[in-house]
Amino acid sequence: MCGRYFQYGTKQEIAEFVRARRITAETIAPDYNASPTTRQPILRVDRETGERELVLMDWSKQKYFPAYATINARGERLLESNMWKTFMRKGQRCCAVMSGFYEFPVVEMLPDEPPPAVDSEPSNDIAPALFDFKLPPEPPKKKKKPKPVKEARAFAVQGQDFFLAGALWDTLKLPNGEVIEWFTVITTDPNELVEDDHDRMPWIIPPIPPGDLELWLDPHFGRHEGEAERLAALVRTYPADQMRSFRANPLVKDPKNNGPDMLKPPPDDTDSRA
Repeated sequence: MCGRYFQYGTKQEIAEFVRARRITAETIAPDYNASPTTRQPILRVDRETGERELVLMDWSKQKYFPAYATINARGERLLESNMWKTFMRKGQRCCAVMSGFYEFPVVEMLPDEPPPAVDSEPSNDIAPALFDFKLPPEPPKKKKKPKPVKEARAFAVQGQDFFLAGALWDTLKLPNGEVIEWFTVITTDPNELVEDDHDRMPWIIPPIPPGDLELWLDPHFGRHEGEAERLAALVRTYPADQMRSFRANPLVKDPKNNGPDMLKPPPDDTDSRA
């Protein structure tokens, strides 16, 4: 899955990258620890004007419906899931603007520490007669599972400050009458660079051929026979030799932490893959 990513651009830099003609987002700030329920910059095409617009949307509707898993949509199931298929056919397709994404592979398993010993001997100042009975046997202690130790790794596209990840969007009317827009990130099989750390990765839309992006964003494409299938066939794994990976700050595992330091490992940390 893709459950955490980062984008470190200003509103102007992102708007220029996506060639947006309209920007409805009031503020876009760098986010070095984008997590579900946060508001993130999204590129889509306006159905009426045909212009590219840059908007802010909630990542998933998890904030309002925690039971619904809407953080990611598996690329191979876009036409199997009724919800995703509806978005595909109605033209509710978009792109999340990213600079990279994080994964948290397990690098070590630490054995759980045994519980401290308890002195079961009676105190000398208590009459021994009080202990002339047998205590029931203690139930066997459950063996605790080892604790996983995870590291934080960042993945980005070589030579690019930003890339576009395929996504779907929808609207949601809240009980108070407010209407919000939310998105889900499409995932696909990992490439050779990512597969040792996770079994999924975001669908990164390559800039070449440019027709793939134009087709994906076209809100009028998808309703006719065979069009949704053509869109689903665009979802492919991005080449490993065009990406890079590096160790990130372990503090990024907590979504409350943010800032440029999230991309820097501790000074005494060494990357075994470097």
